[in-house]
Amino acid sequence: MMADADSNTPTTGGEPGPSAAPKRRRGCFTKLALACGTLVVTGVLAEFVARGFLDWTVAYHEPTAPKVVRDVDDKNLGYELVPGAHYGAEYPATPRSPAKTVSYQINADGFRDPRVYARPKPEGTFRIAVLGDSFTFGIGVQGESPYPKVLERELARRLPDLSIEVMNCGVYGYNTRQEAALLGKRVIEYEPDMVFVCFYMNDVVPVDVRKVGRAPESDLSTFLGLTFGEPRREHKVRTSEEVQWWLRTHSVLLDHFAAALELKLRTAAYNRILRDNWGVEDAPGWNELQTYLTAMPTLCQTKGADFRLLLFPDLTLLGDDYPWRTQHEALKQLCRKHAVPFYDLLPIVEHEDPASLQVHQVDHHPNERCHELVGTKLAEGLAPTIQKLLADRAKKK
Repeated sequence: MMADADSNTPTTGGEPGPSAAPKRRRGCFTKLALACGTLVVTGVLAEFVARGFLDWTVAYHEPTAPKVVRDVDDKNLGYELVPGAHYGAEYPATPRSPAKTVSYQINADGFRDPRVYARPKPEGTFRIAVLGDSFTFGIGVQGESPYPKVLERELARRLPDLSIEVMNCGVYGYNTRQEAALLGKRVIEYEPDMVFVCFYMNDVVPVDVRKVGRAPESDLSTFLGLTFGEPRREHKVRTSEEVQWWLRTHSVLLDHFAAALELKLRTAAYNRILRDNWGVEDAPGWNELQTYLTAMPTLCQTKGADFRLLLFPDLTLLGDDYPWRTQHEALKQLCRKHAVPFYDLLPIVEHEDPASLQVHQVDHHPNERCHELVGTKLAEGLAPTIQKLLADRAKKK
């Protein structure tokens, strides 16, 4: 007798029976659970091993910018150094750098300089004013170490019969627009015989001058909440920042991954913005630079001061692989076009180990050794220039 079509007799072909689907799901869940368990165990073991070989990076963030500035009601300045302000910044100990504390003292004139300068300028004094950003201000080094003070000491040694004063008028975070404003508003009142403006790579980037610290960020980096160090509590902290910070403080592997990703994203954004602005005709930053390369020398000329431009190189990658030689040449040609004497500081440091010139493992500003190299070499070339300048002035009297 033939079996009924809807009987429970198992079939030998075609679709599986009703009980096969749950079994298949259970099998998939089992495999997934085993895979997840394997990943968790592998991750825990990798974290355990990593902690024996890797150092945490989360504690190695750059100290906050010196708390020595105040906002001003001037759209071109944005902010300025507070006269008499004092602040100490602490750098942590890292595998490559010892712990250190740097003191920032602002004088009564509102400059990071050990002394106050007389006005009017004393008879027989040759006064040089140096404007710039954090490289001139001297982030990470003590007050007598920035290259303007090295320049002063070296010029005094080479020109012992001349009274030399070199004013450090650098303000960290300033760009060329702010330096031009500071020159016209305050520095020119000190009757400098010579004015140097120190240009740095990111000075060509158009920015809001009220934002201290102008390194451009990747949109993706910002979205992920990646931060250099602990999120700053003086601003509203996003959930993504809190989450990534918690993960980084609990896993050395995730900490290193986040640090590498953050650096890669920000470096790419920084490089893109520089290449979009530097030497590109009609780019906002390049146009603004040309405006001030006309305005500042003109102002100095009317006041009897000699104007010159310095270019401080990036200290991340030196030697034959230095990535910004084309940009250095573009600025050199721009200065030649505007008849502005140009000093490229790259040849002074290009054959040095970058790490030997940096303040700290977490801060790539120039250290004391770098400032000493720059100030000494500048003085070597500038001493005969000053002698000739004074001789020419004497002939005109």
